[in-house]
Amino acid sequence: MHRQYGDFVRMGPNQISIVNLDVFNKIHGPQTRCSKKHAGTYDINRFRGEYNLDTLTDNALHRDRRKVWDQALNTKSLEGYESTTRAVIHDWLGRLDEVQGLPIDTSLYAKLIPFDNMGRVGFSTDFATVKEGREDRMLRMIEISFDVVARMGLVPWPLAFSQDLPRMGLQKEFEELAVRMTDMRIQADSEDKHDIMKFFLEDLHSEKPKTLKNINAVYADAAAVLIGATDTIACALGFLFYYLARDADLRQRLYDAIAPAYGKRTPGEFACIDLQAIEFLDAVINETLRMNTSVPINGPRNTPPEGVEVDGTYIPGNVSVYTPLHLYHRSPKYFVQPDEFIPERWTTRPELVLERRAFQPFHFGRYDCVGKRLARNVIRLTAAYTLWHYDFAFAPGEDGKDFESRAQWKAIVKPGKLECVFRKRER
Repeated sequence: MHRQYGDFVRMGPNQISIVNLDVFNKIHGPQTRCSKKHAGTYDINRFRGEYNLDTLTDNALHRDRRKVWDQALNTKSLEGYESTTRAVIHDWLGRLDEVQGLPIDTSLYAKLIPFDNMGRVGFSTDFATVKEGREDRMLRMIEISFDVVARMGLVPWPLAFSQDLPRMGLQKEFEELAVRMTDMRIQADSEDKHDIMKFFLEDLHSEKPKTLKNINAVYADAAAVLIGATDTIACALGFLFYYLARDADLRQRLYDAIAPAYGKRTPGEFACIDLQAIEFLDAVINETLRMNTSVPINGPRNTPPEGVEVDGTYIPGNVSVYTPLHLYHRSPKYFVQPDEFIPERWTTRPELVLERRAFQPFHFGRYDCVGKRLARNVIRLTAAYTLWHYDFAFAPGEDGKDFESRAQWKAIVKPGKLECVFRKRER
C-alpha cells in the first residue's frame, strides 16, 4: 500500500500508517504530545487491573516504572547476568555435542535459548528446555497475547469487550504462569539472588515504592518479562542462524573477527565487553535486525487534540498513527539494495545507508525497548560461542525456502522451521 500510495496510508477509519523520518520526533520524540492512550490495545491490556511497563499510557507513571526497569538492566546489572547467559549457551553447545552430525531445527533453539535465559535472568529459574530440546507449553502461553492481537488485525474493541470477562484456555494459563513465577521467586528470595525480579521486589517492599505499589503490579511486569525477553530475541536469533547457515564465506569472516576475543579476559570464554568492540559482529547483527524486524508494524500513538504536522502534512487530532519499522528498514529511500543482506553497509560500505536515522530496531523515544542491551548481549554471545565451536550449514534437503515462506506474523514475527547440521571445529 505504501508503494502504491506514498508516505501516508489510511489503514482504517481512524488509523494512518506513515513512512517518513519526520514522524519519529513528531510522534515518538521527547517533546511529543502524542500518546499511547486510546491508541490501539495499550490502555485495555491489563493484568488483574494493573498495567505493565509497555502498556502504561501515562508518561509520568511510565517514567517511574522505567526507572525500576533501568536499574534492573543497567551496565552493572548486565555484567551480573552475563555468567547466567553464558551458562545457557553452554547448555546449547552441550546439546550440539549430543546431536552432532544430525539435523537440528535452529528455529526451535532460537526460541529455547532466550526462553531459558529469561527464566534465569528474570526469575533465577532454570527451565532446562535447551538441554532437553523440547518446546515447553510455557512458550505457547507466552505467544498467546500477541497471537490474539494479530488474529484481530490490531482492532482493539474486541479486546476491550473481553478484558473483564473470565480468562479462558491459554490466556488463563499465562496469567497463572506469571503469578506462579512471581510467587515462587518471592518464596525463594535471598540476598544472593541477582535477577530482574530482585529490583521489582525491592521497590514493592520499600517504605515508599516508586511504582510497584501492590503485588498485582509486580505480576503485570513479570508477565512483561516473560513476553519481552523471549519472542523478540527468538526472531532475531532465528534469522541470524539462517543468514549464517546459507553463507560459508560469511561464517568464516565472522569466525576470524571473533577469534581475537576468545579467552581475552577469561580462559575459554567470550566476554560481552570484548564482543561489543567487534565491528563486523555488530554489522551482521544490525543487518539481521534491519532485514527482519521482530516487531514489524510497531505500536501506534494517538495524536493530540490539535493534531500534528508531519513533513508538511497535517494529521488531525485523536488519530492512531503507526510507524511500521519493517518498511523503514526496507525502503529504497533510506537504504541502497534494501532487500539484500549486506553487513558491510554498517562497516566498509556506508554509502549503502542513505539515512541512518531510519534504522530503529528497538524503537525510538521514551518508549524504546528497555531490554535492548540485554538482547544484543544474548545475540552476540550465542553467535560467538556457536561459531567458535561449530561450523554449520543447511541440512541435506534444506534450502531455507520454508523458513521464510512459513514465517508467521503474530505481532512479533515467528520464523518457520530451519534444519541445519553442526560439525565441531577441529583445532
